[in-house]
Amino acid sequence: MKRNLAIAFLLALLPWSALATGRADDGAACQGMFAAIEKAGAAVTRKQVDEFLALIDSRCLAGAESHEWANELLFSVLLARPQEFIAAFSRTPSAAQGKIIRELESPVHDGIDLRAVFRSTSSARGDRRARQRILDALDAAAQKTGFRLE
Repeated sequence: MKRNLAIAFLLALLPWSALATGRADDGAACQGMFAAIEKAGAAVTRKQVDEFLALIDSRCLAGAESHEWANELLFSVLLARPQEFIAAFSRTPSAAQGKIIRELESPVHDGIDLRAVFRSTSSARGDRRARQRILDALDAAAQKTGFRLE
């Protein structure tokens, strides 16, 4: 409970743009943003998706806990808002796209429903090349666990 209150307080103080541009060094600030995205769930905004994907290639993922949380959120956002995710991914610099793809290829735990994420992504509109890269990454993740998506 105290952690949630602290995170909510940080969200009120920290501008999103500082996080997205990498000026926020504080792990608590990154966790605050992750908490906001988690709380938003399916109502996550396009701006939040853009800024979240910008953080995937940042120092916000330096700690193991932050990395695991970000990885789980990556799949959650892709499942809930695949069209926005694909659009944001296609606008992301190629180096960051590579990091996002590597994260999608390596889910942090077995509780992520890769089939559901694959289905929602495959039916989403958007840049076909970006969508296919994401689908290929999800298929690679599934193969690591012994099954194939299609």
